[in-house]
Amino acid sequence: MSFHKKTIHHYILCILPVFLLVMLFSTPVHAAIRYYNVKNYGANGKDKKSDSSAIQKALDQASEDQITVVTIPAGTYYISKTLYIQSNTVIQMSKNAVIRRMDSALGKNMLRTTDSRHKSDSIGGYKLAHDITITGGTWDGGNIKKAKSGTNLIYIGHSTNVTINNVTLKNCYGAHAIELAGVKNGVIRNCKISGFRYGSDMFTSEAIQIDTCYKSKSEGKWAPGFKVDKTESKNILIENNTITDYPRGVGVHHSLKGHPVSNITIRNNKFKRSSASAQGKCVVGVFLLGVKNASVLNNTFERYSYGAMIKQSQKVTVKNNRFRYNALGSLIIEGCDKNNGRHTFLVTSDEVGKKEFKFTCGNIKSGTVKTVGYVYRFHKSKKNSLTLKKQLKSNQKIVFYGKDKYNNKYYRTYYVPKKTKKKKSKS
Repeated sequence: MSFHKKTIHHYILCILPVFLLVMLFSTPVHAAIRYYNVKNYGANGKDKKSDSSAIQKALDQASEDQITVVTIPAGTYYISKTLYIQSNTVIQMSKNAVIRRMDSALGKNMLRTTDSRHKSDSIGGYKLAHDITITGGTWDGGNIKKAKSGTNLIYIGHSTNVTINNVTLKNCYGAHAIELAGVKNGVIRNCKISGFRYGSDMFTSEAIQIDTCYKSKSEGKWAPGFKVDKTESKNILIENNTITDYPRGVGVHHSLKGHPVSNITIRNNKFKRSSASAQGKCVVGVFLLGVKNASVLNNTFERYSYGAMIKQSQKVTVKNNRFRYNALGSLIIEGCDKNNGRHTFLVTSDEVGKKEFKFTCGNIKSGTVKTVGYVYRFHKSKKNSLTLKKQLKSNQKIVFYGKDKYNNKYYRTYYVPKKTKKKKSKS
């Protein structure tokens, strides 16, 4: 590379972060970018006293005529109440910075969008807040063993142009790590979400929930704390995240006629169950209900009960995903405008001592079945029947692999159940 090319390359690398920061915002390009270090407002980061007031003072420097960048250096900052974020604000945390919720705040959100008065329920549409970025660091929900009620960690409502990037979120009890309610133009990228505490009936909690600001007679407010005006979320990108041991990874579990959540892209994410203790609790990686225009691309769904479930939706594309060992179903599509069916390996006949083995596989068009050293190939969808080289034995391991026409890959491990003894009939 010539010196001239190196100089240009170095220049581009230097100005790129500033350019991207400015491009994120709808504020005029000439608006000033001002930095506010929370330590200058009294935050400590080295003790266990509440830093809520100090961090909030820095956040309250926000205004419409500037981009406010609140910097949080390395350290652990305890908060005793919800932090409020307004328009034109960047929370820029060091990778070694942690905001941790104190026991006294376990029933409160960690961060929520508001107006300048710290009110979130008076402004609807997409006008409560705009141009918000949260980047870096860790948001720790605290000692959730003591929690008595579920609350979202990061709660964004009635907003536009929201980015959450390179953030670790952990320790949430019975709620969502991130909820976007009535958000237009949202990006959640390169985040790690884990540490969910299960309750008696909390299997509908998503790590990332996309919602509509509405109140139904049966369920009450879908997005408590925000104005009820039927504002739906749209134009949402969720990519390159790792979600571990959550009941649901990404979800839209409310559907309002005439106000569908729309234009959703979920790509390059990993949804995984990491421990036996979460077996049966990690229900589904992606759950979409009543959405319009959605893409589920290049994701990995590993050991969740179900990989992805899509219901009553239109114009949904599911391509190039890997469904790995989803015990109850890989891809379930119901009531949609295309590709409906149960796309998974389901054994229909496997009797110990017999060689005949039957299974269905939805729209999986080709693949292999491996067992006791033999590989059997199949080249059709729906129903398949194989004659094995050896008789089936109790607890015999059978490994399925296949692809559909959209290049989704399916994996399943199955064990032949024990032969049940027939009860003798009494004469």
